[in-house]
Amino acid sequence: MDWFDYFKAKTWALLHDPPNKMWILLGEPRCLEKPQSSIKSREAHEERAHEIEAEAFWEEIGFKEFFGSIPPDSSIRKLVQYADRLSSSMDRWILERLGASLGETGQQHIFKYSKLHNIFNPRLSKDIPEDINCEEVKKYADTMKSIISNAIKVLSKYDKTEQATVIYHLFYALYELKWIEQGLPPSLAETRMPTHTVFDHNYAAAMTVNMLWPSRNIGGYLVEVDIPSIQRIVNSARKAGDFWAGSWLVSMLAWFTVWPLVWKYGPDIVIKPTLRLNPIYHVTLSRKLIELEKSLSDAFLKEIKEFYGNMIFSKVKVGKVSIDEWTLLSNPIIPGTITLLLPAEAAKNEDELKDEIKKHFDNAQQCLTQWALTGFNN
Repeated sequence: MDWFDYFKAKTWALLHDPPNKMWILLGEPRCLEKPQSSIKSREAHEERAHEIEAEAFWEEIGFKEFFGSIPPDSSIRKLVQYADRLSSSMDRWILERLGASLGETGQQHIFKYSKLHNIFNPRLSKDIPEDINCEEVKKYADTMKSIISNAIKVLSKYDKTEQATVIYHLFYALYELKWIEQGLPPSLAETRMPTHTVFDHNYAAAMTVNMLWPSRNIGGYLVEVDIPSIQRIVNSARKAGDFWAGSWLVSMLAWFTVWPLVWKYGPDIVIKPTLRLNPIYHVTLSRKLIELEKSLSDAFLKEIKEFYGNMIFSKVKVGKVSIDEWTLLSNPIIPGTITLLLPAEAAKNEDELKDEIKKHFDNAQQCLTQWALTGFNN
């Protein structure tokens, strides 16, 4: 399996629609736009302006230098285009059918709308600005470039596959987080279906790459990891602390069972629960990074502590908030049932994959037992 191209494809999937896509479609200028040589050249680019912006982000953040370019006719570009269609297939199917019933043909018309609606209760909505501060978007790109460039530099002693694995994990973990921290508004993925953001769509597209890799044929493994006897553990609790301890142990047992697969194939393999903005994933990743390069782990941990301290815990606590790893790990937010989407090359057959997951489950049990006896810092 070509791991380097695998992570290249998923990194491009996260960027194939730029974070500021909505405003470009609504006629705002591209934030990373470079001066065009002529008016004719600018007009030629207008139709695919958001695609060009995505390519600009790819280059600006440093992925072009590390992974290489993504030519329009490349196999990776075509695979991500298919993942893009599949991950938004219901929206497009409904809208295309609706458009056809109304007699629409030719170029798609842009529906100007700037509210994000709750998908479960569309009456609830949040206004989105009709324009975006491009200077802040450029600062965001510079911040991501600094993080990725530093990671590439400190990981130079490792082979390209190991580097690509780490780079993808870092980008997945910080891509949306730094946008929020910068105070930038979410972009609708589809103004005609205003229930999800570009980040929602891009992360879904990255997940979809798993079932298309490498031939663009739908396949892979849909896996459910379910921890048994959860109800018995909960029913044995007598105090509030017992309920928390039981829930936390189940949560960690489920998480440590799938973690080796998450590290190997990327966090997007987890369909449920999402690992976006997930503190347990973030802390576990920071611990893994220590094995590779402590300075990289320290820098990453600093980023997530600042985010959760300033954006999350400061909203519910008064005064200065001190965030440590245990604070982020102490909430059992990973359920006892986890759903995964793994690429076809993850195993030769189902039995092999079951045996591997069973081995990870046994290791997780041993890890938690040792942790209970020796403490968190060990």
